[in-house]
Amino acid sequence: MDGMREKLAAYKNMLLQYVRDGRTDPSGVAEVVYNAAMEWLQNPNQPPEQMSILISLAEDTLNITYHNQDQEVLGAARAKLGLAAAEAVAKRNPENLTGSWEDVVWSFLSLAWDWDPDLYGQVDMSDTFKNWFLNVLSNNSLCPNPHLRLEMIRFMEILPPEALNVEDLGSRAIRGIMNVCCHLELEYLMPSPSRPSLTMPIINVLRVLHNQGHINSVAEEANSLLKDLQVDTTARCLANILELAAEMSQQVKEMYRTEAWDEAMTIMMLNRSLSLLEICATLPPFRGTCQHPGLVQYAASSLVTIVDAVLSCSGIQHTPKKQAILDVLGRLDSLLAGLAVPSNDIDNEQLRTVWTVAQKDHAWRLNEIHDMLYMFSLKLYNLPKGIEDTDDCIPEFYDKVTHCTMISPVKLGTSGEVVDEASLVHLLLEKIPRDPFTRKPLDSEKHMRLPELKAQIDLWRATNKRRHIL
Repeated sequence: MDGMREKLAAYKNMLLQYVRDGRTDPSGVAEVVYNAAMEWLQNPNQPPEQMSILISLAEDTLNITYHNQDQEVLGAARAKLGLAAAEAVAKRNPENLTGSWEDVVWSFLSLAWDWDPDLYGQVDMSDTFKNWFLNVLSNNSLCPNPHLRLEMIRFMEILPPEALNVEDLGSRAIRGIMNVCCHLELEYLMPSPSRPSLTMPIINVLRVLHNQGHINSVAEEANSLLKDLQVDTTARCLANILELAAEMSQQVKEMYRTEAWDEAMTIMMLNRSLSLLEICATLPPFRGTCQHPGLVQYAASSLVTIVDAVLSCSGIQHTPKKQAILDVLGRLDSLLAGLAVPSNDIDNEQLRTVWTVAQKDHAWRLNEIHDMLYMFSLKLYNLPKGIEDTDDCIPEFYDKVTHCTMISPVKLGTSGEVVDEASLVHLLLEKIPRDPFTRKPLDSEKHMRLPELKAQIDLWRATNKRRHIL
């Protein structure tokens, strides 16, 4: 091993001297070194520290070999190196991706970032690799670093769609994505000089898995648990993505306002925010899941925030990109129309459309948006008007968290206080769910619906409505 390390060091110094001297590689030393590094990388006895050195050495040879060529050519070569290194690690199947093994995985992931399926096509990796990376994606104990697991999503986009059109692999893929996207943060969705955005890989892979029917199982489980006043990984994931889609649109709005981004970049990122909202709130069967109390509030908030962001960037209509921003508005209008229609996926009287929840929970924001539309001479034909609830309600019907009239009252299993079902789900979706009245952890098994109180509230609403008609 020491002899190989000395030989590697000599090779690397020679190649680095070529770079420092600005010379080419007349004798093809780089190719010889690259092939030797790749051969040694496949050695099953190679320790992870040595694998990192080999990957770095092979990368140096590529930089020398392709330094006078187009960046796309170098990018494709780097990505192929990353995929080969990923296969080598999968064959080794380390028990725990921490320490030196984590360093190796980060090294091949950073190389794989250069792979653009639109430019280079897709690659069907070995079954060994597919099984290994799906295990990593969903197994917290195998890979404790959630950021590392998030980056593994990129490999799903590199794989051809038919590679996941297998029940076992597709099911594991969607469960892995739901698991890891609970840890998704805004920085992973925004463009960055240090790494490409994860937005399109997530969008593209979820669409593929939806087309293949793999989303159904996780959505059905989430729906069943929500009926029982519980939340699972899928519900947490959808809530997180909806929240991030809204935050993303607001950051896009700010970047455009400060002229940090041009019109083309602004439009691209607004479309991506819309795509994330569409996947969670309109893509069957997630659509039905996002009409449950609690999640529907996340979807309504995201919708209104994204509408505000798009309109705030509508000054683009006075630039050469006018048609592009009008296309975004048209897409937004179609989305609004779809969200006004209830889902037929689930027979559940508790479900509410995103459109109607937005009307009541975001009345003042919607009315401000209508004023913006008038000011900018724009139309969103399907944007609802805000409905302000001005009715005085008896205290027993109030949600003690939001101070609004309840729709579906439930008793908290911890404190015994009564809140709306939407408030309970919101509390359960927090990272550390706690009873707001006692600050103790929420006991998810003991919450209880109150059908008699709900009947009283429904009667009060109906009576109140008739009074206003008369």
